[in-house]
Amino acid sequence: MLEQQARQIEEQIAAVRRRVDEVRSGSETGQSQPHAYPFMPPPYMNWGGSPYGYPPMYEAPLSSQEELASLEDYRKHLDEEAKGVEARIDELRRQAEQKEAQSGKEKKGGE
Repeated sequence: MLEQQARQIEEQIAAVRRRVDEVRSGSETGQSQPHAYPFMPPPYMNWGGSPYGYPPMYEAPLSSQEELASLEDYRKHLDEEAKGVEARIDELRRQAEQKEAQSGKEKKGGE
C-alpha cells in the first residue's frame, strides 16, 4: 500500500514538474487560465481562508508567475511527502528482514 502511495506521489511530482517546465518555457498561449493540480489536494491543505478546507467555488486566473510559484511550492510539499513515504517503506523492509533473520535463528536453534 505504501509503495502504491509512493508511486502516486511520484506521478504527481512528475506532473507538477512538467507543468513548471511548460510555464518556464512560455509554452502557454498567452492567456491566463485557472490552475489545476493533477489531483484534489487533501482537505488539510489551506485554501486561503475557505471554510472547512475546501477550495473556493471560483478562483481568479493566475498569472504565469503566480502559477509557477504555486506549482513550485506544491512540488516542495510533494517531495517532502514522498521522502516520508520512502522512509516508512525502508523502515518496514528493515523490520521484515529482522523478523526473517530472527525466525531463521529460531529454526536453527530448534533443530
